[in-house]
Amino acid sequence: GEGSQQNRFHRMNMEPFALLHFSRDLTVGTALRYNSFIEDNHYKPGDEIGFKASFIWTLGWDEERRSGWKISETFLYQARFEESENKNLAKPYSKMKDAYRGMKMAFDASRHFNILGLPFGIGLNYEIHKGTLFGFETGHRLGIYLEALP
Repeated sequence: GEGSQQNRFHRMNMEPFALLHFSRDLTVGTALRYNSFIEDNHYKPGDEIGFKASFIWTLGWDEERRSGWKISETFLYQARFEESENKNLAKPYSKMKDAYRGMKMAFDASRHFNILGLPFGIGLNYEIHKGTLFGFETGHRLGIYLEALP
């Protein structure tokens, strides 16, 4: 998983997005993101704002059979612009001085098949995280997955 499960906070997220079918084989997406966390045990994480861009290429894609290659990239930049606050401490000491910036990149390549009318895919993904707090732990992750298409 991504970081400690004990330091997770419920959040309200607003993320308007737009998709553009740039060509038959390329879809481009972009989104603005705003996160506000809900106070828990008198601790209130600071609000965050971010920008996301994604690209999905389909190579040799047969829409009728739902088979072919899909290659995608996603880039996310996010910044905490409001310091977190520990309300258990006196007001002069309650600010956490944790404003930060972080980015995340994800790359994905998958091959989709249609066998006996059942579409499924197998893929490989790679993620790069750079940052310091709440979902932006520094590191890399490599994964293999199977996917059943509806």
